Amino acid sequence: MSPIELHTASQSLNDEEWNALVLEDLPFLLLPFKRAFEESHPSNMTHLFYLTNNRQQQLVGYAQVFYINGQNIHSYQRRNKLSRGIFSILMNLARIKMVALGNGFLTNIQSVSVKTLVDNTAFLTSLIHTIVNRLNVNNFIFPDHYFKALNISEPKESIPSIIQVEVEEDMVLPIKQEWKCFDDYTLSLKKKYRTRQKGVIKKSQDIIIKKLTLNDLKLYQNRIQQLFFNVQKKASFGAISFNTSTFQQLIELSVPDCHVYGYFLNDKMIGFSSEIYDQTKLYSYFVGLDYQYNVSHRLYERILLEH
Repeated sequence: MSPIELHTASQSLNDEEWNALVLEDLPFLLLPFKRAFEESHPSNMTHLFYLTNNRQQQLVGYAQVFYINGQNIHSYQRRNKLSRGIFSILMNLARIKMVALGNGFLTNIQSVSVKTLVDNTAFLTSLIHTIVNRLNVNNFIFPDHYFKALNISEPKESIPSIIQVEVEEDMVLPIKQEWKCFDDYTLSLKKKYRTRQKGVIKKSQDIIIKKLTLNDLKLYQNRIQQLFFNVQKKASFGAISFNTSTFQQLIELSVPDCHVYGYFLNDKMIGFSSEIYDQTKLYSYFVGLDYQYNVSHRLYERILLEH
């Protein structure tokens, strides 16, 4: 089996070779998209790019190396009422180096593109050994979609020590063919939900929603970051902090297509939302809000309605 090329920066990659190995339905793996995250997060993580290109293996993948404070794990256990013993207490003081085989900011989006793979188990073993030997790290996070991409149905057979952890799933709204406009969606709801939606719109009617330009993103960068932190602090688990300046590069891309919206009340930005479109699905991973207006103006619910 040919060795796996492992790069700790995208600058050492052959752009043409990499992009040629990215499947058409995986635009989140194209280098311009990955570089937006790499360039806006230069210090709090290492960005890994790996590829192999021969008759038996043709694939590219992206991973992230970062540290998790034991306090984050301890907090996650407490909030989710998981059992904690002396080991958990000691973990609270630890700082653990991790490798996530994916993008920790877009957790349910595939970060490996497989064109050809004859021996999936041998490849996975080789990849793990390559990362361990190069970066001296032994702790890995594998999202379930990673094993699906490699066509590994029984991960424990390949990695006997793996521990399965349940995480929150994405909220998904399938779009029905008969929905031609927002009113069609509204009419499909039960009466109590239509009434609730009407209340949200009424409470939030003074909010002005604006699609943000590159100049807007630069002007409001500090406010956008603050609004995002407001939401992040309420999350049950957060290993790495997202730098919202990433949007300034993402909105310049044509594939995937990214837009950011500001929510204003009396010329004050009280929230933002974002969407990334890959031609088949619309993702809204990053939002921020000022909780001072969440009840009085039903801010979060209005953001949900807009997407």
